[in-house]
Amino acid sequence: FTPLLIEFYDYLKNEVAPTHGLELIFVSSDRDEAQFQQYYQKMPFAAIPFSDRPLAQRIKSQFAVQGIPSLVVIDSLSGRIVVSQDESRRLVHQACQMGEPAIERLFLSWLE
Repeated sequence: FTPLLIEFYDYLKNEVAPTHGLELIFVSSDRDEAQFQQYYQKMPFAAIPFSDRPLAQRIKSQFAVQGIPSLVVIDSLSGRIVVSQDESRRLVHQACQMGEPAIERLFLSWLE
């Protein structure tokens, strides 16, 4: 899923909404710093530092993250969940398979 999410993010960040303020934040479930660094080095988005495990755990609890990978789409102003983790993974996967116009449509639907 991560390669698709990177494709999704890069297209939106560079082509569709470069000034929107779109951001993805990686919250690791890796077992150690080395695993985290190896996995995170491929990602173009922000991350909670591996050393801040209490914050990562609070985020996972707050958004009921139960498995990996998970994606929760949140409105940054209200903190409201826009799309659940189950639905967001399916939608991102589907949009990436359908191409850039589908990625853009999905993103714009989240803004409504």
